[in-house]
Amino acid sequence: MPESTTSLDALVGSLVRVRPAAKLYERREDSTGRTAPALAEAVVEAVTGKAMRLSSDNRQILDLQDQLVVVERPGSSALIRASGTLEALSTEAPYVVIIRLVSPLDPVELVQRREWVRVKTRIDVVVQVEGASDAPPTRMGAITEDLSGGGVRLSHATGLRTGERVQVELMLPRGSVTLNAEVVHATGSGVARLKFHSAPEGALRQITRHVFDTQMELRRQARARPPT
Repeated sequence: MPESTTSLDALVGSLVRVRPAAKLYERREDSTGRTAPALAEAVVEAVTGKAMRLSSDNRQILDLQDQLVVVERPGSSALIRASGTLEALSTEAPYVVIIRLVSPLDPVELVQRREWVRVKTRIDVVVQVEGASDAPPTRMGAITEDLSGGGVRLSHATGLRTGERVQVELMLPRGSVTLNAEVVHATGSGVARLKFHSAPEGALRQITRHVFDTQMELRRQARARPPT
């Protein structure tokens, strides 16, 4: 596969590691004395042309201002890695930065298809199904079981049929978003898997932000639990 920045679209919606390129393999001790990578974590909100937009709740990412950094995401199918110069856009949480891409860092492996990070989360949803001919659309309430930038799994979505085109309104904590979707699988028990179609950039950004917030909260909970 060609090593091009357009292939980095596979990172959108992913939680990635950001570290100085000169210290790719450097490690440090954290406050507990355990060895930890010298890095910050962030979520990739968008990749456009020669730049990548990231958001993080780790203030350490601001220390990388004007540095050549490495952005990488390990995965089951490949390691995606790219390098560029970091510019901080927001100095208050969530910290937003832009990576001006130089080139993919050699060696780089790129996944063959777009992969979205999916998290378990319960959010109220309104699903609208267009009626036949002049019939008014049907609206129903449902609850998400999991969510990603590519789609959602619902429960309590009784009446949906595989192959239907619907409109989905997600009541996210930071505001509701509305997307067009297709029902790729539905069961008689009200569980349905939906795939988003042509998601608006603003809606995708809000979903990505919620996925990132959920990941960070799960990590905080895990760190707070006493060792067994």
